[in-house]
Amino acid sequence: MAAARVFYFKLFLAAVVTSSLAVRLHQHHHQYDSNHEIHRDYLQHADVNEHVSTRAINQPIRISVHYDNLPADIANTVKTIMTAATAYFKELLKVKPIQGPLLFDRSCSSTSRLIDGKQYCDNSCFKFSQCSDFTIPADHLQPCRVCNGGQCTISATDPKSPGVPNSDYIMYVVAVDSYSCSQRQAGASASSCRRESDLDRPIAGLINFCPREVRGNTIEYMTAVAKHEIIHALGFSRFSFPFYRDQNGRPRTKRDPNTNEPLKVNGVYDLTGVVMPYTHYNWAVATGNIQHKVNMLFTKTVLARARIHFNCPTLPGLELENGGGSGSELNHWEARLLGNELMTGSNANSARLSNITLALLQDTGW
Repeated sequence: MAAARVFYFKLFLAAVVTSSLAVRLHQHHHQYDSNHEIHRDYLQHADVNEHVSTRAINQPIRISVHYDNLPADIANTVKTIMTAATAYFKELLKVKPIQGPLLFDRSCSSTSRLIDGKQYCDNSCFKFSQCSDFTIPADHLQPCRVCNGGQCTISATDPKSPGVPNSDYIMYVVAVDSYSCSQRQAGASASSCRRESDLDRPIAGLINFCPREVRGNTIEYMTAVAKHEIIHALGFSRFSFPFYRDQNGRPRTKRDPNTNEPLKVNGVYDLTGVVMPYTHYNWAVATGNIQHKVNMLFTKTVLARARIHFNCPTLPGLELENGGGSGSELNHWEARLLGNELMTGSNANSARLSNITLALLQDTGW
């Protein structure tokens, strides 16, 4: 089967051994929009009548990096950091490769419809299409397809775009003094912004490096920060949890039967199937025992790895961070339990990428 659009995080055998990064991590603060939405793209398949329902692997992940808004004095440093970080994941993760160049749909001014596997905007396309706050280059975009008054056409003024060849993921990288940098003292922030339609897998994301942090830290330290942020953009995020798939390509969370989008409750994605609330009824504190409410991620491979790590065969799940505000809560492992693991949001003298985080990447279904 020509499954040309499957994205499956497959761990090399070498990755089973915990890898160590001899660096320290700041407290990670991530500024997310509470209404964060990830644009769905309808990628062209080798066979347009064939849609992928399961995952597969083939080759190391190819992450293409596009830079913009880099201050001149740190531009080469940021490029060195990202070259090292993306090479690291190429050694670590395998995916089923995308065939042909990556091209993204344009953002629509109102609603859209799907015709022969292609997105058409009702009325008009926006002049610019965004990846978070970053404007996607025009040569990464499909032409504007529009339906007006029952007639659907393709813009004759949009030049044919080459797209990004030999890529499974495009990472847009900037270095600007954002709110996270100035108010939350973050080292960097990241999120995904585009996903494909078959398995909801992320195919593009944005990383912003805080210029102050790049100037004030070593390349080794900032490379560890970049790895942390890339993992967020690849799927370790409360905004990605609703889109996770099982090993057979089935959604792990409840879906709207009309749109196949994850269900929302009071405007918030229902994470049932990936994350569950849990109450510790005899939580010991200085004044006695209290009830302590947490959220646990309990996907199959994560649960198996966590039970081995803690030598607890009845562990119901692994706690996610429950503090730090909207940018950190549910977006990291609980530091009280995993300490200096790379995907906690806490200070550490040495950050380690554990089998538990690798298990999470596998459990995305991508």
